[in-house]
Amino acid sequence: MKPIIIIIIAVVCSVGSTVGVLMINGIVEEQRILKETEFQQNYLELEKEFEKQKVIAEKEQLQEEANEIARQMDDSMAQSLKNKRESVEKSNNLASPWSGSEITFEDALKEFRDTSSTTERQKEFDEIMDEINKNLDSIDKQNLSLEEALEEQKENLESTKFSQSLEDALEEQRKKLNESQSSSESDVALHFTDTKNNQYNWNVPSGQYDHSYPKFVLTMDDGSTQYIGDFRTYVKTSFVNVIDDLYDNSISDEDFIYEVWYAVSKLTTYSIDIGEYPQYALETLARGGGDCEDMVILIADMLRSSSHTKSWKIQMVIFDMDNIESAKTVNHVALKVDTGKESFIIEATAQDKNTMGMWGGKTINGWWIDV
Repeated sequence: MKPIIIIIIAVVCSVGSTVGVLMINGIVEEQRILKETEFQQNYLELEKEFEKQKVIAEKEQLQEEANEIARQMDDSMAQSLKNKRESVEKSNNLASPWSGSEITFEDALKEFRDTSSTTERQKEFDEIMDEINKNLDSIDKQNLSLEEALEEQKENLESTKFSQSLEDALEEQRKKLNESQSSSESDVALHFTDTKNNQYNWNVPSGQYDHSYPKFVLTMDDGSTQYIGDFRTYVKTSFVNVIDDLYDNSISDEDFIYEVWYAVSKLTTYSIDIGEYPQYALETLARGGGDCEDMVILIADMLRSSSHTKSWKIQMVIFDMDNIESAKTVNHVALKVDTGKESFIIEATAQDKNTMGMWGGKTINGWWIDV
């Protein structure tokens, strides 16, 4: 079996296992989010029921107060009639209205309620009931507002909870991706053939990598600004022990640059935004691909590793590939190499020789960052 096939099979297996782990983690995280959402819904329903019971209790309390007011009015009128009777009986000039009569005090109270005092009592009672009804209406409105507020709060809370859970899940996946991207202390084995059919079997030592990087602000031609990662720290000299073999088999500096690009094009596959974070050179090789900045980092690392390129000027070219002369945004990275005799702009994601030099002879209004 050819070495390149073995590499492809190994990469596919690695990616398959990584995808499987991420899918399992995703399922577990989804179940956790569902349980949290169900718990929050139950809590809000209980809170809503509590508020309803509170309103009912307030209504009952108001009704009890109304009944107490009516009872106090009856007691007040009864006391008034009693005082009047005692006053009359004590008078020597007037006969007791109760003497010789079969009308009892209770009958007189009932008659008093049914006749002269009815209008006043009804009026006063109506005023009390109007006030009670107003209070009840106010409570009903407050209850409605409370229900609406609770519903709105529930929606906001669910939305916030989902967003927070999603953000936590993404952050957890980022951490796991960083861990999976970090190489072990073992060597990375590379097997490839150059354009002259020279075979190479490299064992490149790897290590743990820090995926943090600074950012700088770029000002577009229209005055807007954009934050861009400074990926220069990702360019190491990972191939210092092996890259000169490739240089020695090249017929010129230009040929060496081409052979480096050719090896990268055969060992990797370009993929738009293959990962959340930029990759170190050996990570891109281990994963079998990357996006534009990953490819630029890989080629720059290989070129910088050679003992024959110390005086070369190597730059990352950050620009708007859709508007190369007047940047409206930043969406691409290429690599410029100046040997002191010749200069080239390499399209690191190219899969053929013609596309590799697609930016040659064109004016690019972008940002040129020394590596």
